[in-house]
Amino acid sequence: MDLGKLSDFSYIRKIRITKRVFNTLLSISLIILINTIFAHHSNRIDLTEKGLYSLSAETKAHLRTLKQPTKIQVLLPKDSNQPKLEQIHTHLGHLLRSFEAEGRFDQKRLLSIEYIDPYRQRTRAQTIFNQFDIKDENIILVAQEDRYQIIRQEDLYEVKAGQITGFKGEQAITSAIINVNSGKIHNIYFLTGHGEMQLEDSDPQKGLSQLRSFLENRNFNTHSLNLLKENAIPEDASLILIAAPQAQLMPVEVELLRRYMNDQNGRLIALIDPGRIHGMDALFFDWGVLAENEFIYEKSSSIISNSDDFIIHQFADHPINALLLDYNLNAVFGQPRPIKKDPLAISNKRLSVKEILGTSESSWIERNYGTETKPTYNPEKDFKGPISIAAVSNLSYTSSLDINIPSGRLAVFGNATFISNNHFQIFGNQLLFNSTLNWILDRMHLLKIPIRTIQTFQITISQRDIQVLLLYYSIPPILIALWGFLILYLRKR
Repeated sequence: MDLGKLSDFSYIRKIRITKRVFNTLLSISLIILINTIFAHHSNRIDLTEKGLYSLSAETKAHLRTLKQPTKIQVLLPKDSNQPKLEQIHTHLGHLLRSFEAEGRFDQKRLLSIEYIDPYRQRTRAQTIFNQFDIKDENIILVAQEDRYQIIRQEDLYEVKAGQITGFKGEQAITSAIINVNSGKIHNIYFLTGHGEMQLEDSDPQKGLSQLRSFLENRNFNTHSLNLLKENAIPEDASLILIAAPQAQLMPVEVELLRRYMNDQNGRLIALIDPGRIHGMDALFFDWGVLAENEFIYEKSSSIISNSDDFIIHQFADHPINALLLDYNLNAVFGQPRPIKKDPLAISNKRLSVKEILGTSESSWIERNYGTETKPTYNPEKDFKGPISIAAVSNLSYTSSLDINIPSGRLAVFGNATFISNNHFQIFGNQLLFNSTLNWILDRMHLLKIPIRTIQTFQITISQRDIQVLLLYYSIPPILIALWGFLILYLRKR
């Protein structure tokens, strides 16, 4: 080695440049190596106090059962100047990174996340809306091939007394992933032959075309069923829905429905308007429900809408009503009939009957509705409200291992107007029907996933304290800058 070169300034400079280049390449290689390792063996750490963004063991177990790739597409605008949307983006961003990390198995990504701004990426967003025929905005879409489920803003948060108290994002997303990956297809049969409301009818008052689109957009198959022609209930029936029959069912039809409910663990939703003899008293008796042919009237104008509908705001504590209560929503019904729990139902220990909707205290059951021209409340004859207008019932039995096994389920409403085309999407009607559907089909997925409490912290500080803090935080950078100028000055000398 030529020691004389060490005194050569240009030679030393070349060595230093070479060393810097080598160190830079080594640092870049190290960063790439670390990222490669963590890409295949990720281990995220949630540093929040109560693990706000950590997935529960229940969710992780369900994610490990994924067989096909599933997409989560967040169709929410960014920089929208809407605090609620910004909050959703913040909470979802942390949570979905955890989902994405847990959705990788054997170097295969079975769960992918995509953020789409409907305003900035209009073409992409419109393609998705057209593909699944979606009309809603500001949603999270969970899709697996042609099966999908929509998650809305109200599904993400727990609300009490008008205030958001908890984040239910993990519950909602995990439930949607389970639904779209389920191989089971639910078939809903709408009874016909008695003047019922029709799926194909687009009439605002009596049609169910809006309901049909709602169901088909959520992976339900809808069919019509005439029991007098078929003489049997299809084996693939997940649910029978009877919407406002205008004539009573024949005894043979009622018997078919009774066998379906009792012997096949059937599921039935019946919506019965007042003034109609439905002929299903024996069926309802089996399930502890009374649907008497009486009219309910309301004397408070504040409870009656401009279209003479009843505004329903009496909701019992039941899973069907959970979101309606959380978000303080009302339902809008046409004139209802009373639907009550049969007092004799308490003798059947296997039967669980719950009245879930009620009218106001100013309502009453009119006993003489057929004779009076203008019904008025008579305290001696009429029954004063609140009056139950919907009830649900489920039958269960205990196995030899002392395990409660659920059986069939029934829901009866005292009016069918709330699912008609011009009512379905107003107030909480759609939410009420959807929750009833999920309860009837046991699709609520009561997972052991905790609701994450959202805590807000506020610091109260005076203007003088702010000025002191600014002074304290400005001193270190000023001193560093002065030290740098001093060193520069000394070197130049």
